[in-house]
Amino acid sequence: MHKAKLVKLKDGHEYQDIRIIDSDDSLLLFMEEDSETFIRLVPWNNVQHIDYDDPQAVKHVKAVAMMAMLETMDDIDESLEEIEELEQVLTAMPEPAESEILNKEATDPLTKNPYGE
Repeated sequence: MHKAKLVKLKDGHEYQDIRIIDSDDSLLLFMEEDSETFIRLVPWNNVQHIDYDDPQAVKHVKAVAMMAMLETMDDIDESLEEIEELEQVLTAMPEPAESEILNKEATDPLTKNPYGE
């Protein structure tokens, strides 16, 4: 849970000095109106921006963003390693002889002329 200085929605509503929790698809606002406490769920596509001024919230949001970036970099590294392994396998495979290619084409029913020769 974080304390946000300002949550501004795309419809123009603003919430100041409010406790929030962010999830994958929405933002939970912990509201208090008319001595009533409730939670408002706002989909991310309705949020224009969030301002944080609480030092603990700033550190946490920054850490979460850095973790996401590091995970993406790890995924890229894994993909590059897989590509390198495939390149090694492909370069290690022997090239087929030209006569093998011509023999395969001559016996392959897909390359045979269906109307005769």
